[in-house]
Amino acid sequence: MSVYRYRYEMRISFGGPVTNHSFKIKCLPQDNCRQKILSCLWEVEPDVPLKVYRDWAGNAEAHGFVSDPHEVFSFTVSGEAETANDICESKGDASPVYRYETPLTAAGEGLKAFFAAQGVRPDAPYDAALALMHATHGALRYEKGETDVATSAEEAFERGSGVCQDYAHVMLALCRLAGLPSKYVVGFIPGEGESHAWVEVQCRGYWYGFDPTNDLLVSDGYIKISEGRDFSDTEINRGCFRGAVSQEKQICVLVEKS
Repeated sequence: MSVYRYRYEMRISFGGPVTNHSFKIKCLPQDNCRQKILSCLWEVEPDVPLKVYRDWAGNAEAHGFVSDPHEVFSFTVSGEAETANDICESKGDASPVYRYETPLTAAGEGLKAFFAAQGVRPDAPYDAALALMHATHGALRYEKGETDVATSAEEAFERGSGVCQDYAHVMLALCRLAGLPSKYVVGFIPGEGESHAWVEVQCRGYWYGFDPTNDLLVSDGYIKISEGRDFSDTEINRGCFRGAVSQEKQICVLVEKS
């Protein structure tokens, strides 16, 4: 077991005052079989009351509303987490929603042909998931700015590049072609940067974490925040406001061993 300090900062600067700002933040890590959250503190600017709910997947969400004019909105969550080296995330039945494609993970002709060429055996689910992680890692080049949150797995595959979100979507598409229940996961990894995305696959009743971006099994140092069918279920910040203004978002994540 290891203890890591984590800090997530998001700051949005508006091009003018906005009002009636309703927001939802999905950035509150919870205890599970592989991690224990020792502390979790959060603050929001402007300072307004927050209410925490659970979504359909069990993720914690902080909801708030800012009625007064403001030109900056920021959210910070920080604390410590104890993580294990176990590659097995948890045990449990898979919801049917994790077996089927979504608009972001639908496989087109390119991904279907690529999957067929891998020759994976669905009766050996762990080996199949491991092979599909390696295949995804080799099929894409990590490149920022070439895709966005609306880019599908097929589009990223045809482009041959993307970021962690795209690697996860491509692997999800392949796993679901193989009939493997699989989840999109968002969290933090050691270092400084932004949030990270990876995949969990159910293999004989257990969920295992696979990081196709880095071609690694999820283990010590990975701090899980949320899970869902794809990116749209795990978006960290979502909101609406009154005001026709520009927005500039800055995000910084820092994870280091205590």
